[in-house]
Amino acid sequence: YGDYWAKDYSLTAEAKKLRRKQNAEWQAKIDELEKLKVEKISKEKRERIDKYWENHKVAKEIKLQGGNEALAKNYASEKAAKRAGVIECETCANRKYQDGSDENVSFKSAQHVSPEAAGARVRGHEQEHVSNAYDKASKEGGKVINASVAIHTAICPECGRTYVSGGTTTTQIKYPNEDNPYQKSRKASDEGALAGMNFDAKL
Repeated sequence: YGDYWAKDYSLTAEAKKLRRKQNAEWQAKIDELEKLKVEKISKEKRERIDKYWENHKVAKEIKLQGGNEALAKNYASEKAAKRAGVIECETCANRKYQDGSDENVSFKSAQHVSPEAAGARVRGHEQEHVSNAYDKASKEGGKVINASVAIHTAICPECGRTYVSGGTTTTQIKYPNEDNPYQKSRKASDEGALAGMNFDAKL
């Protein structure tokens, strides 16, 4: 050992500088290899996780929405889970309804209505049109001889749930002396305003 240390001690300043440089380069390579190793392990872990969730999409969505992912076993597909309300359906969550008539009724501006509440809300809205027809007939000496409401349904393309998509109200008012040109004009105006008033979902 004595000869070794003596030899090392006798290295010139230039040799010591070279050795320090080599040591630094070796350490840099070691650090780089360690970094690559860590990145490889991290990448493989992410791939395993992604592969797992790819095969368990329903569980993933339930977990992301704060639910118990064990519920996933009850549903054959993500669509089925959305239809059951276990996973939120974005299309249903963002669906809005708006009235298309020129009457003073609700929903003149687009508003969201949940699928569960849509039936009652649409029927209530269409009833406003029917009430308006009776009010108009009463004020102008006419008589409502027909007032019908059609409720429309559709199927959500995302979750497959059947929902109320809108409604159409059709009314007909009869006035006395309809042969009178003024009454004819008013009747034609009413037919244009009151027939086929639409209330639809804006997808």
